Amino acid sequence: MARWLVRDFKEVYYWTENKQGGFAHSNQRFIGYGIPGVTLVEDVNAYVKEAVKEKLDGKDHRISLWIFTWVYEAEMQDLLKMVGCNVFGSGYSDQLELDRIGLKKHLKQLGWL
Repeated sequence: MARWLVRDFKEVYYWTENKQGGFAHSNQRFIGYGIPGVTLVEDVNAYVKEAVKEKLDGKDHRISLWIFTWVYEAEMQDLLKMVGCNVFGSGYSDQLELDRIGLKKHLKQLGWL
């Protein structure tokens, strides 16, 4: 996806969580390394803080679109949306993905099961 986005956006920043079970895995830290036009991000929180501050100050941030391709980071997505950033992501649907029993109960209530 990052390779495709490089064609249409001036800059592409890429971050991926490199922890499993609370422990960092160095082999996951370098996913995306070496892709022309893609900047790897080590600390996504620094970028989020910068974006929030600039949006609250009435400025545009250098990141024009935040894309979340996994079911986590709902709070981060919500914060970015609240300050006016463009966000594409699953939001709080992680609850549907991770609570399978709850999902089945909900679908039964809707009459879909």
